[in-house]
Amino acid sequence: MSRPDRQQRRERLRQLKREQMNAAFAALPATDEQLQQFFDGVLLSLQQSGCDHTRRFAIEQIHHIGLNESRVLGWLDDNSGFCDCEIQANARQAWEVCRDGRSVL
Repeated sequence: MSRPDRQQRRERLRQLKREQMNAAFAALPATDEQLQQFFDGVLLSLQQSGCDHTRRFAIEQIHHIGLNESRVLGWLDDNSGFCDCEIQANARQAWEVCRDGRSVL
């Protein structure tokens, strides 16, 4: 592969990554500040009471913050947040990767 071909391929890959990151960011169910508050609230409840393998704390936080419940729960489903501890382990990581990736675009 010639040097211009490699450069074009690299640029195309960078563009695809930007597009994927923009799509992931657009799919977030709330603002960064709201998601920070949401995840921190779920974590605090988990630390105090442990996980009962439901999304009880997540639903409490959704209502407390005033988020769209079906939108947030759908996003959590898409990001393997099926109970409060999985929300911290999986969905929080998905949000952080999206947030951190977006900041370097």
